[in-house]
Amino acid sequence: MASESVEGKGRILVVDDEVPVGTVLQQWLLSEGYYVDYANSFDEVEKAFAQGTYDLVTLDVMMPEIDGMQTLSWLREHHADVGVVMATALSNVDTVLEAMRGGAIDYLLKPFNMDLVSEEIARAMERQRLVAENRAYEEHLERLVGERTEQLQEAYAQLQQQVRELEGRDRLVQLQMSPPEHVEEARRESLRVIGDVFQAQRVGFYCTDSVGRELCLVAALGWSGAGLVEGAQELVDVPAIALGAVENPIVRAYGEGRALYMDGIAVPVLFNEETLGVLWVETKCAGGDDTLNVAWRLGREIALVLRMVQMADDLEQGRVEVDELLRME
Repeated sequence: MASESVEGKGRILVVDDEVPVGTVLQQWLLSEGYYVDYANSFDEVEKAFAQGTYDLVTLDVMMPEIDGMQTLSWLREHHADVGVVMATALSNVDTVLEAMRGGAIDYLLKPFNMDLVSEEIARAMERQRLVAENRAYEEHLERLVGERTEQLQEAYAQLQQQVRELEGRDRLVQLQMSPPEHVEEARRESLRVIGDVFQAQRVGFYCTDSVGRELCLVAALGWSGAGLVEGAQELVDVPAIALGAVENPIVRAYGEGRALYMDGIAVPVLFNEETLGVLWVETKCAGGDDTLNVAWRLGREIALVLRMVQMADDLEQGRVEVDELLRME
């Protein structure tokens, strides 16, 4: 039976199998300004909580079938935040004390002294208010701690990314100063750097074919399981990408000359205006501007590595003189 009172002072469920007794208590509490519902059995308690919640339950100890102690146990299990005040005759005080050890917060003696009832209910409601405020404060504190923890974790992740970038750029500078003998080795060493910086699952280096119609995978890390694919001859099963496939991120990076993110990072390797290839990085790193800027910077460093290898080879093969190299930008 639902009340018609306001809810400002709190919501109470009166539980008593004796309808006259329960109704009297309900009407008294209504007159005190509480919202009050009445239930005369455990089944009605379940129905009442299925329709809403309460701040307080006054619970008769002696009820047929499922008694007050069993109902208290159910409330503690399913609605632990609800305060329970036991109601009983003086002869059952020992049972009430057991109930309080089981989670009840107070008790009322029958027959009811309504003035005392008002005081006990007001005290119980104040307790529930403080419990609710404390719970709200703890939830607020947990939320703040969670937000702060997320901020710290994000800042730490960014710091780690920055450290990995610096270490990667140092390694690429070393490659520029002491370039590998072959371009294939330079590509592979560069991919190792990219893989470490972005903690990538896969890294690949694409170059155009001899007629400039397709982009072919010429070096890769992680493409055939763990380890490095050692050369182009081992990549014959990886399909080339037609330059006409304009929606492909690798083709777009090649044609637009900019880094972009589409389920991975595609970054052109540019030396001046010449595109030496495209890096493709499959990584769990977020694809924001910071990540793309890192990829772009590393791509430019890799371009210098590759150009230094080419210059050293040109010089060794007599295709260019030292003076010409010094005049190059």
